[in-house]
Amino acid sequence: MPVVKQYEEMDTIVIGEIESGDCRVDDQCLTMPNCARVEIKNIYYEDRETDSCVCAQN
Repeated sequence: MPVVKQYEEMDTIVIGEIESGDCRVDDQCLTMPNCARVEIKNIYYEDRETDSCVCAQN
C-alpha cells in the first residue's frame, strides 16, 4: 500500500490506498524500505470504522 500521509502522535497513523489484495484488522505487515513490522489496529473507510478493506478503496 503506497502511503499518502503519516502522522506520529501516540501511535503511527498511515493513510494510503491498497493497490492489490486486501487487509484486515489484526493483520501483520511490513513497512518499506526499513522492513518494520506493524499490526493493523483500525481501518477507516469514508469516516467509518470497518474490519477490512480491498484493492482501490482509499
